[in-house]
Amino acid sequence: MMMLVKTTLIDIDENNEKKLQKHGLTIEQIKKFFQSNPSYRRDDVHSEGKERFMAFGPFEEGFMFVAFTYRVKGKKLYYRPISARMARAKEIRKLYESIKN
Repeated sequence: MMMLVKTTLIDIDENNEKKLQKHGLTIEQIKKFFQSNPSYRRDDVHSEGKERFMAFGPFEEGFMFVAFTYRVKGKKLYYRPISARMARAKEIRKLYESIKN
């Protein structure tokens, strides 16, 4: 099991760029979000085969979720975003309830 580690490097290439923008966010917004000191947690529900994590927190005028994994290139550790979108109020409440318990 991989530990959750913070890094400042983000791996986005043409393979995942369009997928990341599917929910209306730009690549620059996603990068800025990772720099905004979001909260992190392991995503046990979707970690089948490859461990996944979630970054979440207030961003601009809402609340953002980014699903990601890690990628190592050379000796450097990168965030590899899988999906990014703004969250709905019901999802935010559910997330905070799960953190409390």
